[in-house]
Amino acid sequence: MENLGYLLEDDDISPAVKRRSRTQTAASAQLENVSKTYLFVKRLADVVLSFLAVIVLSVPMLLIALAVFLQDFPLSVYLRTKRILPAHIQNQKDYP
Repeated sequence: MENLGYLLEDDDISPAVKRRSRTQTAASAQLENVSKTYLFVKRLADVVLSFLAVIVLSVPMLLIALAVFLQDFPLSVYLRTKRILPAHIQNQKDYP
């Protein structure tokens, strides 16, 4: 606990903080013992599985998009409205 800038007595530190610091120390020690090969294989598995998930889940998403499109076929999927403007603006060409 010297990294706080002052020394604390053991009586000043609650038991929960002591347990947490011991747990964090044990977890960081476990991470130091992990080999680079294991981390590479883990990263490779993450990338490959996420790529496969995107491929597999894109099929239902495309089917849903196609169903929405075909349900409203003569109409547009996007909302199109005609603006009703006041009479003094309707004749202005530069109005967006």
